[in-house]
Amino acid sequence: RAFPIELILTSDAQRALATTALITAHLPIANDSILREPNLYQTSIPAMLELLLLHDAFHHIIMVGHNPTLSYFAEHFTSEDIGEIP
Repeated sequence: RAFPIELILTSDAQRALATTALITAHLPIANDSILREPNLYQTSIPAMLELLLLHDAFHHIIMVGHNPTLSYFAEHFTSEDIGEIP
């Protein structure tokens, strides 16, 4: 089942922007639906959740950030031992 991506929240670090460019090369998403979030570089699970809550009008969001926080965030909400997200 495909979900239409409504918003991409990305760190403004070069490697995150490069990953975002790879993603958007394969997804139909408008440039104004890609938001650079400097606070994603060194963040916490509560701060990531707060960021999502600021955009609660959207249902399908991609977040491009950094490990280990991104992996911890995924593990926290899935209760799974995901390990490090590549």
